[in-house]
Amino acid sequence: MHDPSATAIRPSGKDVDSSSPSLSVAMDNRQGRDHLSGRRLPMLGEVSVMTAERVLVLLELLEDFDVWVDGGWGVDALVGRQTRTHGDLDLGVARAQLGAVIGVLGTAGYVVTDERFVSVTVQLTHTVDGQRVDLHPSTALADGGSEQLDFDGNPHYLPPPEIGHIGGREVRCMRLSTQLRTHKGYVLRPQDLHDLDLLHELSDVVRASVVIPTVGRDLGPVLDGLARQVRAPGFEVVVGVDGDWEPTVDGVKVVRLGVPQGVSVARNRAVEAAQGEFVGFLDDDTVPGPDWVRRLVVGLSGVDAAVAGRVVEAGDGVLNRLRGLAFEHRHRQNARQVDYVNGGNCGFRAELFRELGGFDPAFRKSQDRDLARRAVLAGHTIAYEPDLMVTHTGSYTLRGLWSGRFRAGRAAKAMQKLSGDVSVGPRDLRTTYGGSLIALASQHGLKLALAALVSITAHRAGWITG
Repeated sequence: MHDPSATAIRPSGKDVDSSSPSLSVAMDNRQGRDHLSGRRLPMLGEVSVMTAERVLVLLELLEDFDVWVDGGWGVDALVGRQTRTHGDLDLGVARAQLGAVIGVLGTAGYVVTDERFVSVTVQLTHTVDGQRVDLHPSTALADGGSEQLDFDGNPHYLPPPEIGHIGGREVRCMRLSTQLRTHKGYVLRPQDLHDLDLLHELSDVVRASVVIPTVGRDLGPVLDGLARQVRAPGFEVVVGVDGDWEPTVDGVKVVRLGVPQGVSVARNRAVEAAQGEFVGFLDDDTVPGPDWVRRLVVGLSGVDAAVAGRVVEAGDGVLNRLRGLAFEHRHRQNARQVDYVNGGNCGFRAELFRELGGFDPAFRKSQDRDLARRAVLAGHTIAYEPDLMVTHTGSYTLRGLWSGRFRAGRAAKAMQKLSGDVSVGPRDLRTTYGGSLIALASQHGLKLALAALVSITAHRAGWITG
């Protein structure tokens, strides 16, 4: 959004001594050479790389101004070392000094090349080597922080910068908490994911809450899986006990319902006790992959409000293979965006989960699909993340298969009555398992094909009686 009060940015007229070492170095850089060694600047595609040396030169040029390092170099400043190649330099700047800063950078060969959104960002490009500096203006506040506008004109508070290090020198840079807050809400590029991992390593903030409902199963496997997470941001584990069972586990929050009220209530009550910005759901008979928490946070840091993960069956019995076949068929069919989640492997932004009212206890089955439907109807997107993977370790019986699929059919009928969505209606062998009865028998054996037929029949029976 264009700021009419700043449509014409002009240098302030501040005197700059052209004989100063900083300016001389910067003018040398106009010839496209490294100021320390005289070598030509390295190139990143068609644009020269923003080296640590040049960052320090530019900061020295601007030492009399209220500026701080933002963006990728701001992350590396927090880390204290350069961790990747940078194609530009992002600088926060006091709005009142924006014109003067542009003027000083102009003496070093930078010209304004994009001021369409001058209230948010001004892009400058070097006239010789194409090097880019992006200035992000904000209004200074009395506490040392500032107020920055987004592209919709909404103000956001930025706490005072902190001290980081580039090339062994102290620099002012955006705070860790602010970096974490700004690395979300857009499609994350590979370099953004790299920076986000570094920020998570530096932070002890609980970003994710992992919710596990249980009726008394051994929680060892799922908790062991969470204990082995790699490159994970700060997270907590909240166990929701559907009853009065007291799990003997350390280091996790436990929410007990006292009397059985169902898995939906157990999940919802656990979320009430959760602190994380994001909430992920596992079942007590699943084992998350080694980077499950990281995948959850990364998936929810972009533009999507919820994520649906992939489930792999551990058992090799007929019914385990049947369930695994359904999961794999769904995996092959999945697009980037979906309209469902699996309650045993999914995640939501905690704020959205609470706004939606959580899982509906009225659904004994398919409460996860109902929640996803409500999220989509509210205008939110759900992303399928195949790398958000869990292994399901539970076992099945034919009676359990019939009961579960029957209840799923009744739930589907109830959802259709509520929404009018015909896509939740009865499904056939092809849409559920990827083949006809003959094809399933040929590829997977007669027992599995017959079990698939039982599954489809139970679902239809539930639908008819729903």
